[in-house]
Amino acid sequence: MELTQDQLVMIGFAEVAIVAALAAGVGVLVRRLREPHLAARWQWATERSGSAGGLVFVRSVYQHARRGSKAVVVWCDGRGAQDAWFAGRQEHPGHYLLLRGGVGWGPHNRNPRVLYVSPGDVLASLPGSAPRAWQRHQQRLKRARPRVPHDKL
Repeated sequence: MELTQDQLVMIGFAEVAIVAALAAGVGVLVRRLREPHLAARWQWATERSGSAGGLVFVRSVYQHARRGSKAVVVWCDGRGAQDAWFAGRQEHPGHYLLLRGGVGWGPHNRNPRVLYVSPGDVLASLPGSAPRAWQRHQQRLKRARPRVPHDKL
């Protein structure tokens, strides 16, 4: 039996659709397997943000230099935005960092409140998807808990 050109095109489209569906399914599976670990890292970082250091979100990076990067960070505890110098690190926007650091004069922008972060001052680096992964994981845990009927309490 010989297939027509239209039938071959339809078979090709079906193959592409099947491969796309499998790839999407594998992506969801990988995320589901990785999410509990990322959620645990996020919880660890937020629990230590007061005692070990502060949790910041890297909003933008405005210069990558050979010896570090200049960025604007936003403190997750509500302190607002601040210029930061990451010595010996090439930071990227969209990451969360648990860090320590010191505040000092920034000669490049004459800012008296630049956060200076040494390489050993970054305690953890998390992708921007970490808070949402933690939320999804918490929702999954709530759904998985067995419900006790009221008359059994």
